[in-house]
Amino acid sequence: MSAKPRFNTSEQVAAAVGGRVRVYRNLARDSYSVMAMEGPDKGRVVAWAKEVFLDDVKFVVRESGRQRVLNERRKNVHAFVDGRLSGATGDVDQAWDIDETVRVRYNPYVGPHFMDDCHQPLVGAGCVLMDSDFKMYAGNPQRLG
Repeated sequence: MSAKPRFNTSEQVAAAVGGRVRVYRNLARDSYSVMAMEGPDKGRVVAWAKEVFLDDVKFVVRESGRQRVLNERRKNVHAFVDGRLSGATGDVDQAWDIDETVRVRYNPYVGPHFMDDCHQPLVGAGCVLMDSDFKMYAGNPQRLG
């Protein structure tokens, strides 16, 4: 039996805004899992959300997990979006103050990085919207190299 996150209401998510989190797609829940990366809940999933908006983002791929996917042909959680939580489900009506927006994708069979539509590897971004259709958009992306 897994422990429930401490919060999942919009008020509780709003209280976490500004904190560093790690977000990944949760296939079992058909949502995003939001894990605290600081504070008393560090390392714990504190919310599930259909949409997430992050600032000061880094794209993280654990190569050992990716290799396990390639070898076993089974999905596992090994790719994350790390950043500061700006909003979640119903709270992502953010104004984007950005110069460039790109769609972000990750496929462990294509390569070891999150990539834009031109297959350019991305290491971070000024902000990221992870929407309810499981599409990701990065504002002011930072490319590898």
